[in-house]
Amino acid sequence: MTMGLVIFIVILSAIVPAIMAAKIATPSKEANWKVPKPVNDEITDLLPFTTTKKTAKALALFIYEYLDIHKDGAIGNFTSDKMILNREEDKSIVSVSATIWLAPYDLGIRQEIKILILPEEDEICSIKIKITRQSGQERTWWRLNRIFLNDIRKQLLGWRNIPTEKIIEYIEKGEKILNHA
Repeated sequence: MTMGLVIFIVILSAIVPAIMAAKIATPSKEANWKVPKPVNDEITDLLPFTTTKKTAKALALFIYEYLDIHKDGAIGNFTSDKMILNREEDKSIVSVSATIWLAPYDLGIRQEIKILILPEEDEICSIKIKITRQSGQERTWWRLNRIFLNDIRKQLLGWRNIPTEKIIEYIEKGEKILNHA
């Protein structure tokens, strides 16, 4: 009886903090986030992150660099190509677009993505992603995008941990690149 009580207390003392940590660490309101259903071979989602107008270009460059390190396909769950860091026609919108192949590569899942950093009110910008299927079975493409979108969401969480000096470098570099775009 005493052993059972001790085991129960130990399990309870481990589960409660784990549940609380999961609620804090989940980068959205839903702990069971789901990839939106595709419409006409396109998935559109508003990511649960914001940035300021001042750091929008820097964040776009940060995402661009993340996609760029996946060009050779040796690391991660995807391979990228044809990355473009750009301003949209509305000059206040910054975007990153790329061609992405999802692992496992033998399934032939290729898609075009566009991540838009959209100005909202009060100097805040929201982040929207559009994913368009180019090849592969629709159901498999939709299922594999959960992994891809989780990778993007984790990268955006990493943005919060970058030191201020590095963010300033990203701002300056992003300004230069986008002013020439």
